[in-house]
Amino acid sequence: GTAPVSLAGEFTIQVPADLMGFIVLRDAQGQVVRSWTRGYISIAQGSAWGRPGETVTCVGCHMGHVSDTLDDVMLTSLQGLTNVAPYASVIASSHHEEGNQYNPFVPWRLNDRRGWVPVPAGGPEPDGPYQDDTTGWMSALDSDVGEWFELSWPNEMTVESIRLVGPPPLGGDWDGFGEPAQFGDYYVDGGTLELFRDGNLVETIAVGRIEPLANGGGTLITLSAPTTIDQLRFTVTATTGRWYWSRVAAINEIEVLGYANGVTPPFEIRSLFLPIAPKD
Repeated sequence: GTAPVSLAGEFTIQVPADLMGFIVLRDAQGQVVRSWTRGYISIAQGSAWGRPGETVTCVGCHMGHVSDTLDDVMLTSLQGLTNVAPYASVIASSHHEEGNQYNPFVPWRLNDRRGWVPVPAGGPEPDGPYQDDTTGWMSALDSDVGEWFELSWPNEMTVESIRLVGPPPLGGDWDGFGEPAQFGDYYVDGGTLELFRDGNLVETIAVGRIEPLANGGGTLITLSAPTTIDQLRFTVTATTGRWYWSRVAAINEIEVLGYANGVTPPFEIRSLFLPIAPKD
């Protein structure tokens, strides 16, 4: 449905209970709004859901909650596609245990819609408050080649492209990538992407260097044709550089651009998005 937005930026809309939803801001011509001070698409999106009669207020405060790509060319939503990666559960071969409450390198950092967003052309200063420096997934220390992560969806998705985003080659998470300098800047230099449906391997794709957002928006893998999958796995086959002297496998974000083939049951939505905040 649609609802008008007031001059104060407010709107009210009724939605079905217990179903996932997201909100896209469009202009008077129906085009997605994409010009504002943060430099990317203007959208308020969340994984929120409510009980019958419940009122939910969204203030759109969470950086990176976009249904379009993190790249600076925001066209996919106009083509009927969205980033379906956040609707998958994530596991990985390992992750670096930092030992604090924030769990900065756990696998679900891969599909949380957050990354090292580059400064838009002509935008504010590089250290402006709009910058998102959220950490990504990183394997256990001194483990790189052979490390993997896997996304699994509760129902099938038709996918057209997959974007892998690497961490900043120098600095990045806790200023650790590219340290020490003698090993060079950090990159995942190669990997294997496997696509599955009903437990069967559908396609295997060799992937080269994974770029950061600041260099072309990451590494985009465009499939030869729309492909229906319910699982994917990426395995690291080569890296360069270090994270504070340690060999690691690190990916900041994954986007899977496509659409769902069916509605996800509410109980599966809850298990995906509210594992630590159950609502009875």
